[in-house]
Amino acid sequence: MSSLENRGLLAEIQSWCEHTPLQPAIRWRERTVMYSELAQRCGSIRTALEARRSGSPFVVAVLLEDRIEGVCAMLGIFAADGVFAALDPELPDERLTRLLEELQPACILAQTSTVARAQALRPGAEVLNVEDLSPSSSAMLAAELDEDALRYICFTSGSTGRPKGIAGRLKGLAHFVRWEADALQVREGVRVSHLSPPTFDVTFRDVLLPLTRGGCVCIPPERPALMTGSDLVAWLEAERVEVVHCVPSLFSGIAEAVQPGTLPDLKHVLLAGESIPTAIIRKWTSSLGWRVQLMNLYGPSETTMVKFAHTIRPEDLERGFIPIGRPIPGARAILLDNSGNPCPPGVVGEIHIRTPYMSLGYYRQPEATRQAFIPNPFGSDPADLVYKTGDLARVLADGTYQFLGRRDGQVKIRGNRVELGEIENQLLQCPHVRQAAVTVFHEGERDNAAQLAAYVVGGAELNIDALRQELRRRLPEYMVPASFTVLPKLPLTATGKLDRSALPSPAAAECSPVVDEAPATPVEQSIADIWKEVLKLPNVGVHANFFDLGGHSLLATQVVARIRRVFGVELQVRALFERPTIAGLAIAVMELQALNRDDIAGLLAEVENAAADK
Repeated sequence: MSSLENRGLLAEIQSWCEHTPLQPAIRWRERTVMYSELAQRCGSIRTALEARRSGSPFVVAVLLEDRIEGVCAMLGIFAADGVFAALDPELPDERLTRLLEELQPACILAQTSTVARAQALRPGAEVLNVEDLSPSSSAMLAAELDEDALRYICFTSGSTGRPKGIAGRLKGLAHFVRWEADALQVREGVRVSHLSPPTFDVTFRDVLLPLTRGGCVCIPPERPALMTGSDLVAWLEAERVEVVHCVPSLFSGIAEAVQPGTLPDLKHVLLAGESIPTAIIRKWTSSLGWRVQLMNLYGPSETTMVKFAHTIRPEDLERGFIPIGRPIPGARAILLDNSGNPCPPGVVGEIHIRTPYMSLGYYRQPEATRQAFIPNPFGSDPADLVYKTGDLARVLADGTYQFLGRRDGQVKIRGNRVELGEIENQLLQCPHVRQAAVTVFHEGERDNAAQLAAYVVGGAELNIDALRQELRRRLPEYMVPASFTVLPKLPLTATGKLDRSALPSPAAAECSPVVDEAPATPVEQSIADIWKEVLKLPNVGVHANFFDLGGHSLLATQVVARIRRVFGVELQVRALFERPTIAGLAIAVMELQALNRDDIAGLLAEVENAAADK
């Protein structure tokens, strides 16, 4: 096989399709797609899109629930010289409409279950059903692609309330895949987990690393947010996954669930997206030691995924934090103070990254691009750009960088970038809200999980439950604040600006509604005790909504894991989303207990019948 140094990403994947057609390329649920089928599916999408291509850039939005089709759509759009833009079907319609307005796609790829929705979201747009496409015998890739051209758009939160689409290139993706394959010494046929949502740029590393090495993309049967740590460990073990990419908040659940001797095939865990609490690493290594290589990766999406890397070592636990490491080959960084001067070692400054592999900026937002991508202050070429990350860090004595947070209103919630200003803008558009502020607070001794708190000023008609529901209609789940506090006015500084430091701490009484009805059965009481422990609330009513009490997907996995241990039933995380009250969960638990009793009774009857026959 030829090296990626001399060939493009898609050419490398096509080569594996030709030389190893019967090797598995994608695994999802009970389905396996071989490389021969991958080529056929991607070729059919490429052919269909080429027949519809008009103008440049040729943006294709993707609204798919089928994860296998999502991977094929990505590669087929690339091969058709198009621009890939994935949309999450779980997002509310209002959010999807705004994203489509930003994209103005020439075509939308959908499947039978999403076609009608796509048509309603973007009236007049051409919607192509991938399930209607016949397998193609043509090659996945017809010609070499321009790796400097716009090739994908991934959205991140915007401080003005307008989502920002990061315009990426294949050149940057190829650089990362080459670096990671070399750094990990990835073997041919490697099995890599695909835990990331398809709407984020990190999905490319989950897909392109294994497929350019003749390996297999292993996709979990459910969204990871709907799986407990034990579920994920069992799945990783069954799929013989060797490389895992994930955010620390997800890894925390996995670390809690691993036992000595589990995950024998796992070789590398690469963490990115948020700071790593040392407690998570201690928990992991207490069960598995240091057999699995653990790495901390850092890099804004604007510079194309990862630009710093650090192999985690025992001495990191002793100093109490995990560094982000040093720039990888092909990237350089400098810390600048508020006056634009370089910071000496130990002094805090803003990270500026210089790399030929960065993105093209923000799609259709030239002013935002100019503000973030600035001419190199130590060069004379105006085309020599550096990216202002907004992240603060310092250089340690050993030359590694320590991440120290943000200098603006951007935060990370469960690995997702969130601009507080975007949520505030959405709050101000809600009925009866005159002023709004959003801040972040941390809870939990082990993972110190970040949560959002909203503070609003409004009239007597202001209803927090209605406000919360309105935000759920407008924003992704991770952007809806866990707590809402009504204030008579927002605190201001002497200069008239919002004084975030003077905002009151979100109290449990302000995060939850009044207790409606106490638990009436032993099952309800046990579930209530679990909720109080996980949500850190003194009391909960049996009809209160888990998500209105500040719950979210990661806390949901903790609740379900504890219910399984207490009741000995295989409750699924999805049940909590479908029945988000104690009363509803109690019914679900009792239904599962009844099924277990029926199964035991049936088994005993079979044993008795067998004995009678003998």
